Parts: sequence; structure tokens; C-alpha cells
Amino acid sequence: MLLIKALGVGIALAIILDVTIVRTLLVPAAMHLLGRWNWYAPEPLVRLWKKSGMSDLEETTVQRQPFTRNRRHARSGDVGIEDDLHI
Repeated sequence: MLLIKALGVGIALAIILDVTIVRTLLVPAAMHLLGRWNWYAPEPLVRLWKKSGMSDLEETTVQRQPFTRNRRHARSGDVGIEDDLHI
């Protein structure tokens, strides 16, 4: 009976760790770093999507802006996460 309780606690801790660390921190960070490569699909799959009519793929180019700091916040000391860095 003690072994079953220990397994239950271990599984519960593993799920909590997975939800908090992996899914809320690591996956979004990796998706941000990968950018367009995050949405890569092999060519046969893209052809299948287009043939079946499920494709909403558009040939767009993503233009990345160079790293800049927002000078308005840099002087005032009041730095907002969304306003401070422009990538």
C-alpha cells in the first residue's frame, strides 16, 4: 500500500513539474526562438493540405526589425516588458 501511495505522489509531482516548468516556460520560449521554423511542415504534407483545401497558407515574408530600446522608458526608469524591447 505504501508503494502505491509513493507512486501516486511521484506521478502527481511529475505532472505539476510538467505543467509549470515545461508547458508554461520552456515551450513558449522555444517557440519564440524558433520563429517561422516552429511552423515547418514537410513538402508532402503541404501538398496534401493544398490538395484537400485545408490550407490557409500564404506566401508571406516575415521582416524582423533590429533590436532597439525604447528611449522613452530608458530615461524615466519605468520599463514595461512589452514596450521596452522591440525585436
